[in-house]
Amino acid sequence: MKKKIFLLILALFLLTGCSVQYNVDITDNTVRLDGKLVETDPNRWEEIVIHNEPDKEDHYIDPDYCKNGNCGMEDMDEEDTNLSDLRFSELVDLKTINLETKMEGLERLKTDTELGILAKKEVSYRDKKQIKALPGIGTCYQHFSVVNNLDNDGIILSTSNKNLCFEHYDNLDEIVIKLKTNHEVKEHNADEVLDGEYIWKINKINYDNKSIQINLLNKTTKKLDLSLLISLCSVILVVVIIASIFVINLSIKSKKANKIK
Repeated sequence: MKKKIFLLILALFLLTGCSVQYNVDITDNTVRLDGKLVETDPNRWEEIVIHNEPDKEDHYIDPDYCKNGNCGMEDMDEEDTNLSDLRFSELVDLKTINLETKMEGLERLKTDTELGILAKKEVSYRDKKQIKALPGIGTCYQHFSVVNNLDNDGIILSTSNKNLCFEHYDNLDEIVIKLKTNHEVKEHNADEVLDGEYIWKINKINYDNKSIQINLLNKTTKKLDLSLLISLCSVILVVVIIASIFVINLSIKSKKANKIK
């Protein structure tokens, strides 16, 4: 009995901590971001200290960085930055409430069991600067590039190897990046692909050598509108049912007419 209680407590402990869910949808000429950074242990909201970088500059890679196939394969020397220690609750408020430092597209999330930051943003697929400025990328990566591929028939999204967020926030357990797109994908280094969704999983073990790379072609495929398909199937089903009832009634009337004769 004691062993079961211990295992239950251990399981609950493993479920607590900070995690990031970063969902990106690239459909035609639109890039949509829907992500969140959440701490699920209320006891840690005021305890944990985060190393914040208030004066960090944008470290976007040179356009030539992706030539010769070396996208994200080597990290450049990191520049010295000003670090300030903040409690997790202070960091959330700083990024989402303070009018002077609040980032566009970020919202505060607070419930009885969750405290964190929601990120929602929509930008043009054709605007490389807007893609580079998506929330979270500049914080976690020293370098992020959006460049034309070698055949000039698409673009390459690529980060440097190290994810800096794990060094700023010791309680960060995992970052899961999911990318959906109707653009054809020529190459990628995703951990897995499920139902057309490219998934990267970054944790405390692999964060210092885990780049994100994907080669998206300009060519797109049309996605099937599931709601339209369901509506069409419903209409066909109704027609079949009505036709069946009509045939059955007609058959019954025909049999009655034959009996009378």
